[in-house]
Amino acid sequence: MGAIAVTSCLRFRAAKAMVEFSRLVRNREWTKQYQDLAKRITQSVVGQLLMPTGWLMAGSEMNRQPDVWSTAMAVYHGLLRDD
Repeated sequence: MGAIAVTSCLRFRAAKAMVEFSRLVRNREWTKQYQDLAKRITQSVVGQLLMPTGWLMAGSEMNRQPDVWSTAMAVYHGLLRDD
């Protein structure tokens, strides 16, 4: 989690979708679990991939370069919300 930007963004999007699904079926336990997962993904991405310039790096160990696609995806899906 948080090692590759694009897959982390996709996992975040899936976790948020599951939050909505679990709300529809009125399962509070699932809702809490998926909200916690989305929060952990956000913390991992911000802690490992976010550069001081605001861009996400493509990867945490290899391809440590700014990645426009994953940064745009993270902003669009609400993973990155601050300035």
